[in-house]
Amino acid sequence: YHAEYMGSSRLMSTFRLFAACSRGLGDILKDELKALFPGKSISSTEGGAILRGSQSDLWKLVWNCRTAESVHVQVGGSQRVRSAAELRSSFLRLPWSAYLKMNTANVHIKAESYRSQLFHETLVKQTIRGVLEDHSFVRPTKRKGDFKPSVEHVRQPDGQVITRALKSDDTSTNVPSISTIIKANMTQMYISATGDDLYRRGYRTHVTWGPMRETLAAACVRAAGIQQLTSDSKSVSLWDPFCGSGVIVLEALAISLGWPAPMTPRRFPFEFFPIHDSQQYAAFQTEQLARRDKLSLPSNVKLQLLGSDIAVKAVSAAEHNALLAQAGNFMVQSSPNSPAASAQTSAGLAQVSLQFLQGDFEEISSRVPQHSIILTNPPYGYRSEQYMTPRQLSDMFERFGVLLKSRPDITQVYVLMVTHNNPLPQTTGLQWQPVLTSVNGGVPVQLLKLVR
Repeated sequence: YHAEYMGSSRLMSTFRLFAACSRGLGDILKDELKALFPGKSISSTEGGAILRGSQSDLWKLVWNCRTAESVHVQVGGSQRVRSAAELRSSFLRLPWSAYLKMNTANVHIKAESYRSQLFHETLVKQTIRGVLEDHSFVRPTKRKGDFKPSVEHVRQPDGQVITRALKSDDTSTNVPSISTIIKANMTQMYISATGDDLYRRGYRTHVTWGPMRETLAAACVRAAGIQQLTSDSKSVSLWDPFCGSGVIVLEALAISLGWPAPMTPRRFPFEFFPIHDSQQYAAFQTEQLARRDKLSLPSNVKLQLLGSDIAVKAVSAAEHNALLAQAGNFMVQSSPNSPAASAQTSAGLAQVSLQFLQGDFEEISSRVPQHSIILTNPPYGYRSEQYMTPRQLSDMFERFGVLLKSRPDITQVYVLMVTHNNPLPQTTGLQWQPVLTSVNGGVPVQLLKLVR
């Protein structure tokens, strides 16, 4: 919150928000934010994008942006810092009472320093923690041999004293996280509004080898233009022939239907800010969750989503995740024992259908509609080594290339592949061009588009 925080007032006129994303997804994130906040100025920066907005804009960003890994609030402006004493003074000039409650059990502190006189990052963290403890924002750090009570005594409004057990808060969402970045002696401070796990939607409890993050899957869906097609009142048929736990198909469904990113209610660190308006946020949260019950597609648009995988475990995982994503109303029964069989209803199936099939992509291809879009994340690297030899992997891609050549109607094909030693061009005998570069589980990857 960029404005001054005055006493108990909750009115903060401007938020300066930093939405962070994975490497290489900055342009995708910026385009998504422009669509979410038309008319607002969105500026790109290293590792993400920055915008200004109201408290409700913060909530909207957290609940609707699907490519951001985290959201942080910039506290104050940049200040010159060349020593620990200057850092202490600059820290005290910022309105921390807007974000930190007094006597907080713990605060996570991160520090980065580049080309600066104050280069010792441990000293930076120790200085900030010292200021917080000196001004009673944080309880003093426990030292070796200190007694750590297991209970606390709390006086109730009626004067009665009750005893209750203390719980560790170190890993919960109410532990504030402060980041200090110093570049060329200029420091900027942030406090986390979300934590670093926005990719956790709440639906992917069943995973397979080499799971793909939901944020990366969402970026690939946007790069393939699927949302734009449905927005332009065009019907879409999407096939993921290596669907794994179904994350690409489920992100495509959620994006096309305009669903919020969190599929279940969860607590975010910004809810513990002293300035947080819990009453208004509760109404906002209810409104967001209700959007899942509305079919936002134009009436003339049909959305067909198909995921397939040769592994029975993968298809089972995808179906279970789809049910947790509350997509059961759209699921087409794939087998009598499928979880979709008991959850399936006729509602929505006329316009939106979701199906997961078990089988090799060659045998499934006959069930793929004409002019479908292929968007997939096939096995590679460590993921493929678990159950395929290099020769089997090469044969698989060769067969995939033969399939693509036999289906000239499928003109839009997107494949997420490892960047180094990528076997796709040579094994398929087809030409590919990169449309985005990122990382998946620490492995550099590229989303490649088939050039017809």
